[in-house]
Order: sequence, then structure tokens, then C-alpha cells
Amino acid sequence: MNLKVAKANQLEFYGLDESDLDKVFRLPTTTFIGGSESTLPLREIIQRLEMAYCQSIGVEFMFINDLEQCQWIRQKFERPGIMQFTLEEKRTLLARMVRSTRSVCTPVSHKKK
Repeated sequence: MNLKVAKANQLEFYGLDESDLDKVFRLPTTTFIGGSESTLPLREIIQRLEMAYCQSIGVEFMFINDLEQCQWIRQKFERPGIMQFTLEEKRTLLARMVRSTRSVCTPVSHKKK
């Protein structure tokens, strides 16, 4: 099934059609996907949520009982453009990951000297 057909089926499941994607909705205060905007078209809401939660990095936080902690996590992941990195930032992240895996993957000798 191609993506366009799958999305159309999802819209139908919720009683919506293609024209509903251009309707503007007020964003709840519990989301950060709007950035400084308080309203967005449904199409943009879906796109921003997919960018936050349907990419290669995900976060599971709904089991956390502390609302303040959940809000902090949501703010970090839902803010528009949060996963857009410059080349220098990408290099820094890669260097940090390599450095961290080196210490984890380095064999430890248990021989007495």
C-alpha cells in the first residue's frame, strides 16, 4: 500500500477527508509543536508530529508520573526544527558517540598484575 492511500485510509478512519487537512486548529497548551504559533492547519500539525515522533530517534516517556518531567521531554522533542543540526553540530555529536562507545566497548582485563 502506498503512503498516499494509507494516509487517505487514516483520514477516513477518523471521519475526515483531504479538505479537512487545510482547516486551522487551536493547539492545546500541552504541546510544543507550534513553537510560537497557537494555531496550525491540520496538515502542518500532522507533519510536525511525524517529524517529532516518527523519525529514527524516538522517546518513550508516557510512563513517567511526574507531569513536569513529561512536559520537559515534550518541549525538547516537539519544538519545531529541534532535530535540524548544522554540519558542525553533527560532527560534534558523532565524536561524542564514538568517544562514549569506545569506553563501553573497551575490554577490561581482570588479570592481577
